[in-house]
Amino acid sequence: MAGKEGMHRKLLNPAAVEVIRHKIDTEKLIKSLQDHVFGNHEMSASQISAATVLLKKSVPDLSSVEMDISGSVNHELHLNELK
Repeated sequence: MAGKEGMHRKLLNPAAVEVIRHKIDTEKLIKSLQDHVFGNHEMSASQISAATVLLKKSVPDLSSVEMDISGSVNHELHLNELK
């Protein structure tokens, strides 16, 4: 079925994105993944995948954050992270 052009593309405003990030219980996700890694809790592949996706949405990728000697943080934006 054809629809209006762009009807499936809905952009969230920055305030809505922040609310969504706040609702993601990052600490609980990390604890569950750590328990799985250390053999304390079994998780299915889909649970691991879902937790990983949610963590990527709520926590910045630390591989692209570096600290200089003065203590300030420089964050590089990589185009492949936007996909």
